[in-house]
Amino acid sequence: MAELKATHIIDQLSGFIVSVFPDLSEKKIVATDRLIESGIDSLGMLVLIEYIENTYRIRISNEDVIEENFGTMEAIAEYIIKSRAAV
Repeated sequence: MAELKATHIIDQLSGFIVSVFPDLSEKKIVATDRLIESGIDSLGMLVLIEYIENTYRIRISNEDVIEENFGTMEAIAEYIIKSRAAV
């Protein structure tokens, strides 16, 4: 299994977000922007979580869906790397 880099994950997340939420493409969300404040609502977060689970083959528990892990693309990338390392 290839080692994942945070920058690569952030690029993938950014591409997915722009493709699913085209209104956000004009905002130019960066890795440290708060996703909820950028316009992704709770339903959007569920779509993003499903994408993460399928793309990175990790299982995300309800307890892990907190601001610390999913507040920004940077936090999500760190969470994915930690989750993959724990497998």
